[in-house]
Amino acid sequence: MMGVHGKGTLMRMSYEDKEAVRAEPARRPTRSALPAAGLAGRPSEMALLALQRAAGNAAVVQRMAGPLSVQRATLIIRPSTTAGGIPAGTISGVSGLRNRPPSNLHGSQGQHLTAYVVFEDAIRSAVVGRTPQDAATALIAYLTELRALPGMTTPSARYLDPYLDAAEASLVAAENANASAARDIVGAQIDEILTIRNHVPGTAQRGVGGGHGEGNSAGIVREVERNRRAGADFPSTWGTDDAIADQVRHMMWRLLDYDPPPTATPKTVTAVLITHYRSLWSAYPYTFDWLTAKNRLLRKYLIDHHGEPGLPLRRWTVADLKPIFDDVHAGL
Repeated sequence: MMGVHGKGTLMRMSYEDKEAVRAEPARRPTRSALPAAGLAGRPSEMALLALQRAAGNAAVVQRMAGPLSVQRATLIIRPSTTAGGIPAGTISGVSGLRNRPPSNLHGSQGQHLTAYVVFEDAIRSAVVGRTPQDAATALIAYLTELRALPGMTTPSARYLDPYLDAAEASLVAAENANASAARDIVGAQIDEILTIRNHVPGTAQRGVGGGHGEGNSAGIVREVERNRRAGADFPSTWGTDDAIADQVRHMMWRLLDYDPPPTATPKTVTAVLITHYRSLWSAYPYTFDWLTAKNRLLRKYLIDHHGEPGLPLRRWTVADLKPIFDDVHAGL
């Protein structure tokens, strides 16, 4: 039993409205001619953190020569065509994902806003079902999505640009490599991309986040995403389409741990919500399309269920949230 039918309240999240989804930029990879950086001469992490505190991110950029991550995920390749017609040589899964890397707070995980598991699911969404070479193309498109996040428009994010460029250059090489070489390159870049994503300004804030079952929340959304991707009917045990849509939105909202004081600026709250929407769209695109077609919107769900335990923005009034959601819609 996957538990999608639940006990009444389900998940909580969707996109915005149909127009918002249509306004979402297509996954068009940009190509960089910058060479991938090597590991030679890379200073220790502790030295880099000390340097960053002393001189800021610009000095770190001047000293950093290698990638943010030296680990490598493993792509699981199908040895033969499946009964459903999925061809041999495509990726069936990813194993060995790195432990959660340092966050944008440099030295502390802090409290994640959008759950880290969403970033991992975005990687899976990009690569599963594709050849290693096609997975490289999809990850280049994902890098384009990362560059569009609100936190990446700030001056404090500029130190990440060389890493994004190097990851993109490596993935371009993987597009043109044989399957074995592409598999190794993509595996290494998956860990690098997760590290970059966790460093994006606004990913975490000061405080202690103990989590609130985001693994279960993501697991339910992932199951619906898998079903939508396959184009299958929902199992009858999951309940009606409307019940599933409610649960998906509920769990999507539970993947955002954010309840700022009312003194927070609307601009800040808008940026967090846009980041969450975009992150979820990257991770669960088929579910977003389905919710949009059903006219089951994230905005409406949160407002209708405002103040319920486990949902974000409980300290904000519905009257204050409505104009913020208008700004979110305009910024997507």
